[in-house]
Amino acid sequence: MASYPVKIQQLDTTVEVEPNETVLDAALRANVNIPYDCRSGVCGTCKCALISGQVHMDDYLEVALEPEEVEQGFILACRSRPTTSCEIQLLDTDAPSPAPLVEETARVLSIQRPTHDIAVVKLKFDRDINFAFKSGQYAGIRFGELDERYFSFANCPSDNVAEFHIRSVPGGKVSPVIYETLEAGSKAIVRGPRGLAYLREMHQGPIVLCAGGSGLAPVASILRMLALTGSPRKVHLYFGVRAEEDVYLEEEILRLVESIDGADATIVLSAPSGPSERRTGFLAQALDDDFTDFTGVKAYLCGPPIMIETCRRVLLAKGLDRMDCHSDVFWTPESR
Repeated sequence: MASYPVKIQQLDTTVEVEPNETVLDAALRANVNIPYDCRSGVCGTCKCALISGQVHMDDYLEVALEPEEVEQGFILACRSRPTTSCEIQLLDTDAPSPAPLVEETARVLSIQRPTHDIAVVKLKFDRDINFAFKSGQYAGIRFGELDERYFSFANCPSDNVAEFHIRSVPGGKVSPVIYETLEAGSKAIVRGPRGLAYLREMHQGPIVLCAGGSGLAPVASILRMLALTGSPRKVHLYFGVRAEEDVYLEEEILRLVESIDGADATIVLSAPSGPSERRTGFLAQALDDDFTDFTGVKAYLCGPPIMIETCRRVLLAKGLDRMDCHSDVFWTPESR
């Protein structure tokens, strides 16, 4: 069987895709750095437009690629196997040119455990640097001899201390060990940055931030950046957790919101363990109840797939442009 050439418009390059190989696998094999994360049709990071040609797509989750997007000609590079020569276009025209990953060594400066399953870890790099990234991006981190896992930056890019919020996943191979045993002074290796759900600084319209659980980390980075730069944009932050004991970082969130003119924050409990004065339900319902029109808004969604899928539907149904919805799906690989 013959291979098929796939042209990538923005990069002005063509990769040869072998029989039964995906577009993403071929690009990586050729050292062509296109955006990706899960490589299993869950996160949607490698979504692109099929300009010409045909592909067969393996199974994927709808949160990564909705039926309407398929009808409009979008594909996932990690699930697409060409059946003809093709041309694709990377979607995010605001994205920076792909750059090689940077690897730095660091030490754990401090670790706090504000909830029963989330640890706030701060790292100080061995070299006197500010790790370059955009608010909303993430990095691969390897603590000691543990396997690498992806965690989002919660700090501002200008900070010389990196902050990550790590949720202990029940039955996981890595995250429970980090939560239970990580200590100050532990060694870490950080590779990044990665991710496209970063703050679009040129956009001056309203912003909606939706965070589920430890998805608060990249949202906190964005909020901290907006406060630091004195942003004039209206900011609406929605933070969803199961119960009161899962709420964390609230005092700082409220302080940051107060420092941004026209900003507000809403915490929503999906399964409170008892009577609560807080808002209850799901983030998608809160968005649906609070807004009638999202035209001209930029939305940043960070958290579990079901949260992102439901919030995205509400946003798009009320006028949000698809290109203005930036999602970071917190998918959980096996043996997390």
